[in-house]
Amino acid sequence: NVFLSMQGYSNFQESYFSVADNICTVNFAARQDGITCYPDLIKISVALDNGSVVLFDACGYLMNHTSRELASPALTAEQAQEKLSPALTPAAEPKLAVVPTTGGGEAFCYEFLCTGTDGEKVLVYLDTQTGLERQLLILLQSDGGTLTI
Repeated sequence: NVFLSMQGYSNFQESYFSVADNICTVNFAARQDGITCYPDLIKISVALDNGSVVLFDACGYLMNHTSRELASPALTAEQAQEKLSPALTPAAEPKLAVVPTTGGGEAFCYEFLCTGTDGEKVLVYLDTQTGLERQLLILLQSDGGTLTI
């Protein structure tokens, strides 16, 4: 976050990271009023041997960032949670997030970090207006970082 601030970018949150070939790549998502905006990503890669920045990719942020007018959720987090699959157990308090949709748009969602029946970690995004599932991502965690599928 210090590097981002030095580049003139503020109010970001680390989203996930991966390590490969002695380079750590961290994805940062913009925040607006406490809401994570995943379409507005900045990716930074740092060489682990000397700490130099080898990649700074702000394309997602530059292409998508705007001040969003988000409607107040029609559902409470508790009402949305009732729409989760019974095979999933929430592992943390839900958060609010903006996620990209397959059609190139965006959806305002509750983000639930859950545990599946086999212990897998799953991120579920439920629309704040309808409770419909917008995305479901399985987290693959290893010593090399966290990836989603």
